[in-house]
Amino acid sequence: MRYIIFDEVIARNGYLKGEWSIFQNCISSLVRNRPGTVIYMLANPISKFCLYFDELGIDFNAAQQGKIYVIKYDEEGKMKCAFEYIADNLEGCSTVADEYFGFKNEKARSITEGIWELENVKHLDRGIYRVSEKKRTIYIEFTGKNFACDIMRYNNVYYLFYRPTKKIPEKEYYLTLERPLDRFGIVGCNRNHPIFKLMNDIFTTGRVFYSDNTVGDYIAGFRAAARNIKV
Repeated sequence: MRYIIFDEVIARNGYLKGEWSIFQNCISSLVRNRPGTVIYMLANPISKFCLYFDELGIDFNAAQQGKIYVIKYDEEGKMKCAFEYIADNLEGCSTVADEYFGFKNEKARSITEGIWELENVKHLDRGIYRVSEKKRTIYIEFTGKNFACDIMRYNNVYYLFYRPTKKIPEKEYYLTLERPLDRFGIVGCNRNHPIFKLMNDIFTTGRVFYSDNTVGDYIAGFRAAARNIKV
């Protein structure tokens, strides 16, 4: 078997429980002991969170459009991954974008221009954030990235504000998909934990804001993945 094509590798509605292991078992069944098989993974840029990006060590946040990056997983380079955030209007390649996608629709730009198709989440006015009272901050550890969820109060109304952060302080509560190393880790969507219950109660009111659309994309990915974890 020379080639395996995996289309739509970026899922819009989350991933199967244990999908990475299922994928590896599928490859094992197809390839067996035949060397030299090349696996192509294809997708439109509909979300920056992708299970396979995390497992393969791919960071598209730092990738330039049109540049090919190579990751080697052993010293000899027998196992490696090349990935590209493909540029629009590739030289020498024909396109049907003008014929089939000439209408005005921002989400079609993921097809015609390779623009990330992220949901327009709610942003918060900086003035409101500055005069709000911060009750506490809960952190989130997800795909090697850290996020902070500030529980805020403004005019006696509570709201959540998600933002990126460099690291999680010691002895602070954080949400994770992995087995925590200390008592401050909360696995998945543990609805029995008072901290998560507080966050979820506010979340269900819709009073949720994000520093930008990328953060909103990752938080949506975390919540989708966390629902697959039984605690």
